Amino acid sequence: MIKIGDLIGWSAYKSNPTSLELDDFGIVVSNSRDKVRIAWAIEPDDPIDEYPFSWVAAVIESGELVVLSRPG
Repeated sequence: MIKIGDLIGWSAYKSNPTSLELDDFGIVVSNSRDKVRIAWAIEPDDPIDEYPFSWVAAVIESGELVVLSRPG
């Protein structure tokens, strides 16, 4: 599943997007049983968004949110 430090990509309109089809990318900054916090590259005014863990799991399963790389 998703971990702190993962570089992730988001595409609202395409499952399993390539890097050229991403709408945004970001880094997972915290991950708990209830919430995932992501710092998005495209949102400098509000750099960290929180999402319910269940929603993140669902969009990963659908392929809209993909893990691009993992630390270390």
